[in-house]
This record gives sequence, C-alpha cells and structure tokens, in this order.
Amino acid sequence: CSEWGCSIQARPHLRQQWMADALEVLTANRIPWGLWAYRGDFGLVDRGGQPSPVLDLVLRRVRQMNGALAASR
Repeated sequence: CSEWGCSIQARPHLRQQWMADALEVLTANRIPWGLWAYRGDFGLVDRGGQPSPVLDLVLRRVRQMNGALAASR
C-alpha cells in the first residue's frame, strides 16, 4: 500500500471511521502499510505533540496484527 492517512482537518468521527475502515481492509488482505506522518496534519499526534483521536485506534490495530502474526508462527 505504501503510505496513507487522513487529514486532521476532517471531522474527528469521520477521520476515525475512515482510518478504521482502511485499516480493516489493509489488515484483512495482509497489505503492509505506513502512515504519511507521525506529527502534523496527517499524524498520530498534532503539531504540538498531543495525541490525536486516531492514535489509540491505530495502536490497537497494530497490537492485533502483532498478536495474529505471533499466533500464526
């Protein structure tokens, strides 16, 4: 997939839903992915370094993927 993300300019609930849907499709199809940025307009934290609402969502998905990977070994 390369890199993807969703602007912090989007309404928070729409950003969270879009990212949840994208993560679901990518992980269900075992497609590697990376986010556009750690900090800033597309990041997991805002420009001031404060967590964005999608941080927990992304971290939960990464933990699920790691658990599934470990179980499949």
